[in-house]
Amino acid sequence: MARVLLLDSDESNAHELSVYLEGQHFSVKVCRDSKDAVDVLKRDQNDFEVLILDISRDRREDWEALDSLRRLIKPGIPGPGMLCLTGPDNGADVVLKAERKGARCVIRR
Repeated sequence: MARVLLLDSDESNAHELSVYLEGQHFSVKVCRDSKDAVDVLKRDQNDFEVLILDISRDRREDWEALDSLRRLIKPGIPGPGMLCLTGPDNGADVVLKAERKGARCVIRR
């Protein structure tokens, strides 16, 4: 079973996505803030295949969280992939910014 670390400060969004992923046979660890996510990743980096971050609000702290988590993943060493979720209102600049930071970005409706 693949493990996912989900960072989303919106409890409703996090719950909805984690229920969906668990229904698809993923094991999901939800973190509500970046400090918790960084602590979990430092302790258990090799236990996760994917990190999912909600950047739909395009807030400074979301980008800081992405940078903090990205720094923990060492180049050349297998580690979790990073996926960012954003909304259609943010536009291509948010997608490009996330991808320049090494994450894949998905626009959700």
